[in-house]
Amino acid sequence: MDRKVSQVFVAWRARVVDTAPAGVVGPALEEAVSGLVNGFAATPFRADVGAAVGTELIAANFLDPIVLDLTAALVGELPGLVGPDVSDPVARVAALVGAVGRGYAQALWRRSASAVVPVRSRPAGVVPRGREVDLRFELVFNHASLPIAVGDAAGRIVYVNPALAVILGKGARELIGTSVGDQVDPQDRAHVVDEYMAVASAGARTKRVECRFTRGDGEPGVGTLTLTSVRAASGPGYVLGVWEDSTGRRRMQDQLRRLALHDHLTGLPNRAYMIDTLERALDARTRSRIGALIYCAVDGFKQINDEQGRAAGDFAVTGTAFRIQQAVGDDGLLARMGGGLFAVAVAGPATGDRVRTLVDRIHLSLAQPIPTADGGTYVPRATIGVTMIRPRDRRTADEVLDDADADRFHLRDRGSY
Repeated sequence: MDRKVSQVFVAWRARVVDTAPAGVVGPALEEAVSGLVNGFAATPFRADVGAAVGTELIAANFLDPIVLDLTAALVGELPGLVGPDVSDPVARVAALVGAVGRGYAQALWRRSASAVVPVRSRPAGVVPRGREVDLRFELVFNHASLPIAVGDAAGRIVYVNPALAVILGKGARELIGTSVGDQVDPQDRAHVVDEYMAVASAGARTKRVECRFTRGDGEPGVGTLTLTSVRAASGPGYVLGVWEDSTGRRRMQDQLRRLALHDHLTGLPNRAYMIDTLERALDARTRSRIGALIYCAVDGFKQINDEQGRAAGDFAVTGTAFRIQQAVGDDGLLARMGGGLFAVAVAGPATGDRVRTLVDRIHLSLAQPIPTADGGTYVPRATIGVTMIRPRDRRTADEVLDDADADRFHLRDRGSY
C-alpha cells in the first residue's frame, strides 16, 4: 500500500477493533484488506476480493454489523486515493461493498449452522453450544443493511431480514414460506429457480444470478442474487441468498452510456453511436438494414459564434439539427458528428431515387430561414454527400464515412447539392 492508503487502513483497523475487543486483525485479515485495496484498481477487475474481506472479518470474530459500515467507508475512500485512471470507479465501489457483505453474511451463516447441536442430542439442562453464535447471527441478520434471505432445499424462504423486506415492499412474515421464484420478474422466474435448485442440491456451491424484480415503490428494479449452499452439522442444509439491488447503479450506467453516445447540445446520437450503427450494418453476423449514408456539412455557425457569441451559435446548431430531423423523420437515423457535420444512416434497402428524395427534403428544410438567438434569422448553406451500402459491403464504418464525405466534396465542386 502507498502512504495515503496505508493511513486509511490504519484508521479503519483502529475503528474495527473498537467494535469487538475479542477481534484481532491478524495476517489473514490484513492480507484480505490489502488485496481489496490493490484489487480496486486492478485490470481485470474482480469484486471477489471483497468477499474475502467479509469472510476474514467473521473468522477474526468481528461480529458487530457496524464493521460492514466501516469497511464500506474504507472502500468509498479508494477512488480519491488511487488516482483518476481507474475506469468506472463508482461501479467498482458498489461491487466491492456488495462482495464484502456477501462474504460476511455467508461466513456468519456457515459458522452458525455448523455450531448448532440438534435438540435430541443435547443432555438435559445443557445450553446449546451454538446458541451464542445463533444470537450473534440474528443480531447481524436483522440489522444488516445488506438484504439477506435463507431458503430451504425446496426453494421456500425460511428467514428474511428487514432490509430485503423493505426493498420488496412486503412484510417479513408475508415472505416466509413463499417460493424464491415468486419474488422476481415472471420472465426470470424459471432461470432463478433452476439456479437455486442447482445450489440447493449441492450441484453448485455458489451461483450469481442477475434478475429483474418489482421494488416496494412499484418501480421495476434489477438486482443480483448470490446463492450459496450451506451445510448444517446434521439435517438438511440451506441456501443463503444475498441480494444486491443494482437498480440505481444500472440507471447510472445507462445514463453514462447515453451521455457517451449522444451529443450533449442537440441530444442526437453522436459520432460514436453512428460508427457503432454502421459497424453493425456492415457485420455479416449482425447485418442490419442500412441502405445508404448521407453526410451533411452545414456552414455559418462559426460566423454566428464570432459575431453573437457561443450561446447564439449553440442556439443555431440546435435549430438546424431540429430542421434536419424533421426532414429525415422515420427514414433514417440522424447523428451530429461534431461542429456543423451531420450524418444520416438511411434505413434500407434504399434506392437511388429514395435517397435523392431524402437529400432534397433536407435541402428544402434548410432553405427556410432559421431563427437566431438575437431575434433574427439565418439561412445555412449545406453540402451533402451520399454513399450507398450494398449487401456484402466489405468497407469499414470509417471508410463508409470517408466515401460519403468525398462525395460531398465532389458534388460541391460540381455545384450540386
